[in-house]
Amino acid sequence: MKTQIHPKSALVGLLAGILVTVAIGAGVPLDRFRRYQISGTSTQGLIIDTATGPAWTMHFAPNTGQRHPDFFEPKNRDKK
Repeated sequence: MKTQIHPKSALVGLLAGILVTVAIGAGVPLDRFRRYQISGTSTQGLIIDTATGPAWTMHFAPNTGQRHPDFFEPKNRDKK
């Protein structure tokens, strides 16, 4: 059984899919989601506020004691 795909219908469907994707992406404010980037290894942790720029680090290895003083504090959006 041979199926024919009409090129004009395929183009309209593709453009509608792209439009819906762009509309969904435009409706989500970037500062509300994906603001903090979290990374680390077995001995170090890092949190970066991508909106304002501050970074917090902590070394988890015993006997080092080196860490950012605000690492475990709540991250306040208004704090600069």
